[in-house]
Amino acid sequence: MNIAIAIIKHPKDDRILIAQRKADVHLANFWEFPGGKCHPGETLRQAVRRETREEVGLEIDILEEWNSITHDYPGRTVTLFPFLCRALSDDARPLGNGKVAWVTVAELPNYEFPEANAPLIRRLLRSTVLTAAAV
Repeated sequence: MNIAIAIIKHPKDDRILIAQRKADVHLANFWEFPGGKCHPGETLRQAVRRETREEVGLEIDILEEWNSITHDYPGRTVTLFPFLCRALSDDARPLGNGKVAWVTVAELPNYEFPEANAPLIRRLLRSTVLTAAAV
């Protein structure tokens, strides 16, 4: 399953947006970066923009495409295609999620993410990419 995800930088500072999955879905109540499945014929960039609008109501600029991550869960394999993005506004709303929050990278370990996100969290914690992307 191909999943396009957005690591969304706040338009005015270095916080990033996370969203909590609803209670009635796979990996319920975990926090994640907004994103979702690619539709047939849709590019990854189109999917990440669409999913961001549908899940949190934001328009984004894509800054970087990161390497994909494949992870095996019991009963399914997912491949994440992460994009570092900047939000055009800070008006995120939980349209497809239970909650949304703007958090600092240092706060990410305080939230429970699905296992597939671990490489992304590690990269964010050891990187200055968010500060560099603001220039």
